[in-house]
Amino acid sequence: MLRYAGDKRANVVALSEITARLGSEETPLVVEGSIKVTEKTLPHLRNPEILIGENDLTSLSYLNEPEVLYNLKVRFVEQNLIYTYCGIVLVAINPYEYLDIYSNDIIQAYSGQDMGAMDPHIFAVSEEAFKQMSRFDRNQSIIVSGESGAGKTVSAKFAMRYFATVGGSQAETQVERKVLASNPIMEAIGNAKTTRNDNSSRFGKYIELRFSKQHSILGAHMRTYLLEKSRVVFQASEERNYHIFYQLCASEHLPEFKDLYLGSPDDFFYTSQGAAPEIRDVDDAEELSKTREAFTTLGFPEKDQMMVFRIVSAILHFGNVNIKERDGESCEIPASFARDALVKGIYSRLFDWIVAQINKALHNSTKSHKFIGVLDIYGFETFKINSFEQFCINYANEKLQQIFNMHVFKLEQEEYVREQIEWSFIDFYDNQPCIDLIESKLGILDLLDEECKMPKGSDNNWCQKLYDKHLGKSQHFDKPRTSRTAFIINHFADRFRDSLCALMDTLNATTPHYIRCIKPNDTKSAFEFDPKRAVEQLRACGVLETIRISAAGYPSRWTYAEFFQRYRVLALSKHISKGNMRKTCEAILPALISDDDKYRFGKTKIFFRAGQVAYLEKLRADKLRSCGVMIQKHIRGWLQRRKYQRLRKSILLVQTYGRGLLARRHADFLRKTRAATRIQARWRGFCQRKKFNSIHTAIVVLQAHVRALFARRRYMELLQKRKAIVIQTAVRGFVQRSKFRRVMRGIVLVQSHFRRRKARVQLKILKVEAKSVDHIKRVNKGLENKIIELQQRLDEKVSETLAA
Repeated sequence: MLRYAGDKRANVVALSEITARLGSEETPLVVEGSIKVTEKTLPHLRNPEILIGENDLTSLSYLNEPEVLYNLKVRFVEQNLIYTYCGIVLVAINPYEYLDIYSNDIIQAYSGQDMGAMDPHIFAVSEEAFKQMSRFDRNQSIIVSGESGAGKTVSAKFAMRYFATVGGSQAETQVERKVLASNPIMEAIGNAKTTRNDNSSRFGKYIELRFSKQHSILGAHMRTYLLEKSRVVFQASEERNYHIFYQLCASEHLPEFKDLYLGSPDDFFYTSQGAAPEIRDVDDAEELSKTREAFTTLGFPEKDQMMVFRIVSAILHFGNVNIKERDGESCEIPASFARDALVKGIYSRLFDWIVAQINKALHNSTKSHKFIGVLDIYGFETFKINSFEQFCINYANEKLQQIFNMHVFKLEQEEYVREQIEWSFIDFYDNQPCIDLIESKLGILDLLDEECKMPKGSDNNWCQKLYDKHLGKSQHFDKPRTSRTAFIINHFADRFRDSLCALMDTLNATTPHYIRCIKPNDTKSAFEFDPKRAVEQLRACGVLETIRISAAGYPSRWTYAEFFQRYRVLALSKHISKGNMRKTCEAILPALISDDDKYRFGKTKIFFRAGQVAYLEKLRADKLRSCGVMIQKHIRGWLQRRKYQRLRKSILLVQTYGRGLLARRHADFLRKTRAATRIQARWRGFCQRKKFNSIHTAIVVLQAHVRALFARRRYMELLQKRKAIVIQTAVRGFVQRSKFRRVMRGIVLVQSHFRRRKARVQLKILKVEAKSVDHIKRVNKGLENKIIELQQRLDEKVSETLAA
């Protein structure tokens, strides 16, 4: 059997295994240390191996300090997991190195997921706050606490980055950039190096990220608390003033800073007291460049930026003003105090002005619907000399712890009593007496106000009044043995914590979400776990008390109406009683959760042990998923049938058009085929004719040549025959012409003799007629007619000439 044995020297535990029992003693096989235990001081039992490394401490079978510490160590050192749930609280251990678990892909992975659905992460807490704001329409707060160097500021920045991303869109990108740009500025003017943390926040801030009804980010508003003004004029050994002073000194070479007469931090009294002007792996000049870029992003004009730098440089120079006595007047110390007070006032005013300008840049005229607040306040520290500032910080820490106590312990148990459920009371530390010591009538603050009003008030008188009033009467008040001007207040964690009294109303009006940051070691070594330091912080921040009450109590609760409204999908119709919501819920729950110890029915609410709501959510999600599958099945069937009908109709239409297209194509093909056939026929005819003509021409030419040949041959033959014929013809013609001439001469001779004889006869007749009177008259008559005709023609010509 595995048990844990206590080690008083380390105030922690060592793992041992019981191997033998001798009488009343048990002999352990010691894994760490050499420890023996007896029946009277039995150590805590160890959880089985299957539970080692659980991501929720309330899921462990044995809830005790050793097991919680060992589980955190296994997750942090062996598995390199820095986040662990502790009921409603997220425990974050500073790894002291950058981890690639904050990219936009991781943000998208956690967006919309339930808190227990994925590994513990600050994004899971942020998503839970965002979801509760969206679902229940209630303002939310994320309270990040832990000592200096535990990683609170980084955690708060990642939470704001998550909200700016999931609540943003392309239209809100500028708002997101401005919200994230405020971080470098506030770190420059409000963070400083301390012995515990190289980037310790020396002020508290509460940033409200404001959202619209559509849950998109509209803007932001920042409230700051308890700026450590004393750091401007004094720093302890190995500490620095605010980063902005060193950033300016590192950028003295820039031409715009020439007239500021800057130099090395060692040259100025206000930056040389800690003798630690540099931080390892930090370039102050580069950091100033980032600061100026952030100023520009938030709309600070260049002249306003230079004004800020001039005031900061003036503070540096003012610190180098030496004040000396004159003529025996003891004014050096009062004058130095006055100088430092003036400087602190100037820096405080500058700080407030910058915050006001940032709020103007982050303001949106659109009215916001709800907000999510992120509280980031610097961690508690104990100095050798603790001033009034540390006292105020301490007081604020107690108020913040009181809110946590009320939320986790007091209100929890009071509600159990009010709801009349079976419940075993758990004792927890109540810091109300400590708060009463500070703020009650005749408390520390009341006596301080009274002493300040006295004409000759002094520290000694005030402390003496405190001793008389509270020493030995309050368990939280004590006095150092060697001092008459100091007192001790025993706080909740014996450490200073963060918050502000003015913040209480806001936090009480919201749903809080807690992130407890743990510093694993004091050497800032990556993934090294100091059990003593870790257990001190776990006790201090109330994580162990949270585990106890979460394991023994009922951290989740629903009203009957809310439960029925949320989980009615898991109810059977026979379980529902109309008009009696409680009876309905009492019928539903046993069917869902068989172990009746996992829930309790109150007067108005149902209370669940840790993990049961997640189980119900899983049942609900499974039921909705199965119902969704069934609905999807029917809808998909209907959609598929509808799709089939549309598809069938479309196919028929496509087929109709397709067939028509094919028919038209076929007809077109036939037309083209017929036309092609005709063209081919004509072409072939043309080609054949052309071929025929070519052949015919060739044949004709050949025939012509052949015929010419034959003709020439024939001609030669004929020519030869013709010559003979010509000769014959000429001979025959000559013969015939000779014969014809002889015949013609005879005929002419005959005709001449015949005509001569006929003419002689005619001549005799004419001679007889010429000699008669009738013949002469006919001749005269003809001549007269001719003369008359000529006379008429002459007259006509004369008339025409006269008329012209």
